[in-house]
Amino acid sequence: ATLYLGWSRGAARQRYDFRSGKGARTASQIYLQSGAQQRRNESGAMVTVVPAKGECVCDTAIAGNMHIDSFAADALDPLQLPPEEGGLAYLGRVRLSPIDDPSAPNRTVLADHWLKWAFHFLVDADPASPSRGLPLRLYGHLGVRQIFSNWRVGDPTKEKPDVWRVPAGCKVLAEACKEFVGSTEAAS
Repeated sequence: ATLYLGWSRGAARQRYDFRSGKGARTASQIYLQSGAQQRRNESGAMVTVVPAKGECVCDTAIAGNMHIDSFAADALDPLQLPPEEGGLAYLGRVRLSPIDDPSAPNRTVLADHWLKWAFHFLVDADPASPSRGLPLRLYGHLGVRQIFSNWRVGDPTKEKPDVWRVPAGCKVLAEACKEFVGSTEAAS
């Protein structure tokens, strides 16, 4: 699986490409949130693309996007909730031994444990690690677990120019999608 993150012109973007079985074609979920949606505290749009089935559906996203200020005083969070009400909470430092990382089996890591709303993040805290300060794991409700490894930090449009493009003919199920579907670039 590959995760792309991007922010420009006030838009937060996240794309998750994955395979749903051996040899399966890649499917994608693209999360798009305009600056106006952020200011209105709206979660934005979620586009699900399954090329093998010829499907593309855009609906309201279940949550906003990760962004560069997620673990700091968050200017995009108008509520500024205290930790006990769902705001950002630091829960301590943990050691994962061995970590379940296919790119580095049997690796032990030191991570800072953060909680925001219903999401637990483990962020690399090892001073000698090339991914220090970057997420290693995300745990969410309903058994969601994402493993992050092999980070390449930079503009994803240089490697994949159409990374944020919503396919033509995508079925729109929510008002949140209208500013992204049909545009040449998913941003505003």
